[in-house]
Amino acid sequence: MRILAIMPCQPFPAYNGQTHRLSHVVRSLARKHQVSLACFVEPDQVNSFPEKDRALFSQVKLSPIAEPSNNFIAKWLRRFGKHPLDVVRLSAPDMHAHIDSCLEDFDPEVILVGDPALTQYVPGGKSRVVALDYVCEATLQFERMRDLSTGLERTLWEARRRKFVRFLKGMDDTYDAVFLNSREDVDALARYWSADKLLHVPNGLELSDYPRGLAAPVHGQMIYPGSVLYPPNRDAVEWFAMEILPRIRARHPGAELRVTGAYDETAPQAEGLVYTGRVDDVRKEIAAAYLCVVPLRLGAGGARFKVIESMALGTPVVGTAIGVEGLELSHAQNYMAAESANEIADACTSLLEQPDLRRKLSVGARKCIEDTYNWNILFEQIEQRIVNLHEGLKS
Repeated sequence: MRILAIMPCQPFPAYNGQTHRLSHVVRSLARKHQVSLACFVEPDQVNSFPEKDRALFSQVKLSPIAEPSNNFIAKWLRRFGKHPLDVVRLSAPDMHAHIDSCLEDFDPEVILVGDPALTQYVPGGKSRVVALDYVCEATLQFERMRDLSTGLERTLWEARRRKFVRFLKGMDDTYDAVFLNSREDVDALARYWSADKLLHVPNGLELSDYPRGLAAPVHGQMIYPGSVLYPPNRDAVEWFAMEILPRIRARHPGAELRVTGAYDETAPQAEGLVYTGRVDDVRKEIAAAYLCVVPLRLGAGGARFKVIESMALGTPVVGTAIGVEGLELSHAQNYMAAESANEIADACTSLLEQPDLRRKLSVGARKCIEDTYNWNILFEQIEQRIVNLHEGLKS
């Protein structure tokens, strides 16, 4: 099949949950089909697309995201205008021109979109299969942010939710299939779109990319792989640093939490909290950690690559229900479930003090990934749905 993939960000090299998911999907499709890839990139990424990945695609189009104006009127229009912010951010004349040219010259049989904000590039009519791989269902996230806010902030989150609901309701007929990471995402989107087109396909890994023994675990070293520029990650790190880490360090003074990913000068600070910034190979950082902690209280969806990568590498995970959302895990078998600050601190200290428990979780976690979150098996669900729709359209 000829597939046009339109992505909201550059999926290679992958550096967060969204880019990991999208890179898995488009790379897997390109191995078996002709794929033309069009994606938006940050200005400093224009020349950073790896050649080994570029070679997979019939064509690669990179469109820089323009820096938004920060004057008062522009900010007011972005917040209170008709369209969600991402629709405005991802609207570019050169991308529109490229898609128009691709529709004529490449003549795709399938269009795969990586975010609802990119629906503006999907032509009308039913001559092609149109699918959406939706990494994080936004209305669910807005609801959770609203419920944890007060006053004016709560009102603004509700306004964003309502705007996005209106936006979603206007495009139900656009898509023939929608792939979502978690059952919670499916349930949230089913309030606005036809449920029969929604398919839960959790994230997974190509296990050959995650060999054991990449690094020796360092006792007392914990990791949170994620950027604190993303509000749910920031909240998780701040909560852990302020209320949980001191309880762990009271028993293990050398314990530290290493946070990989982007950060800035406003990032939370505390004794034992270390920011690495983005690293060349996060797998080695995870493998060197004695445990991975995922104390998420906000956010939505099941990207959760920080969890499955840790499990694949044998680094035990301590996580909240939201932290492991989208994954079917068993407490004390392949991860440690904990919700309150005391529970998380106790779970972390148990792993630091009980080598047998750590080994048990390490083995159980790897087996869970092999059995349930093997991407090569999960991808077949996406491909088969697209193939079936394509054959149905031809007939």
